[in-house]
Amino acid sequence: MGDSVQLFLHYDKGDGKPIKTNLPEYNEFEVGSIQTETLYGILHDSGNYYVAKYENETLEKIAETSIRHSCFSENGIYYQVDKTIFVMDYNGANSTVVVKIPDELYLNSEYSSFAVCDGSIWYQNGSDYDSNEIPLWSYDLSEKVFSTYNIGGINAVNNGYLYFIRYDEFEISTLWRFNVKTFHIEQVSDLFVNSVAFCSLGILLQTETELYLLNSDGTTKILDCEEIEGCVFFVGVSSHNDRIFVKSSAGIFDGRINEIDLNGNIIRQICAY
Repeated sequence: MGDSVQLFLHYDKGDGKPIKTNLPEYNEFEVGSIQTETLYGILHDSGNYYVAKYENETLEKIAETSIRHSCFSENGIYYQVDKTIFVMDYNGANSTVVVKIPDELYLNSEYSSFAVCDGSIWYQNGSDYDSNEIPLWSYDLSEKVFSTYNIGGINAVNNGYLYFIRYDEFEISTLWRFNVKTFHIEQVSDLFVNSVAFCSLGILLQTETELYLLNSDGTTKILDCEEIEGCVFFVGVSSHNDRIFVKSSAGIFDGRINEIDLNGNIIRQICAY
C-alpha cells in the first residue's frame, strides 16, 4: 500500500487552541451551518446523506430521511428528497413540502445544488463545473412561480447577488454576478479568481497567490502568499466578525490557516496541518 493521509475536523473557539473533534474523517460530516457551539451539516453514511448536528462531542441525525441536496438558511433547513424540496426547523421538527420539481427542470446529478436568497430558491442543475452555461432555475416562495436562466455555477450568495466563475477560451476564471431582482449579469473583476468571500469593507477576491479587497474605492491587494510562512499557494478564504481567515498550502501534507485583519495584517496562525 502507498502512503495515505487521514484528515480530521478541528474547531477553534477564538483562543488559538484548535480542538480535535471525535468525528471520523472530515468527509463523513460536511459542515453547513454553525449556531453557537452546534455544528449543523450533512452526514455521509453508507452511501446515503443525512442532516445531522454535532454538539457536546456527539454526532446526531436530525432526521432519518436520506436526502439528495440541502441548504441551511436563517429560517430553516431546506433539503431535497427525490424530486421534492422540504423545509424543517433546526431541531428536526415541522418538516413541510416546499415544492415538487417539475420533470422538465429535474436533473439527477450529484453536482446540483441550491440556495435560498431574496424569497426564492435558486437551483443549479449542474453536471459539469467547467461549463459557463449551467442551467439555473428559481422558484418564488411567495408567488410559487418557476423561472429559468443560463449562468455559470453558483460559487457564493451575498446581498441579493449570485456570484459565479466564468472560464474563457484559455480556461482562465473570472468572477461575475447575477442580480436576483433585475436578472442583470455583470463582471465583478478581471482577476483570475479561485475563491470569493465578503466582509464589512467589500468583496474579498483570492487568486492563487494574492488576496484583494474590492469596493467602491477600487481593487486593492491586501496580502501576498509570500508574506505567510510556508505558503506556496492559497486554497480558500472566509471572513467572520471583521477578521479574514486564509487557507494556504505547500502541498497535500502541508497546510495552514492564518487569521488576518481587514488591512491584510497577519494576526496569528490558527493551525498547521
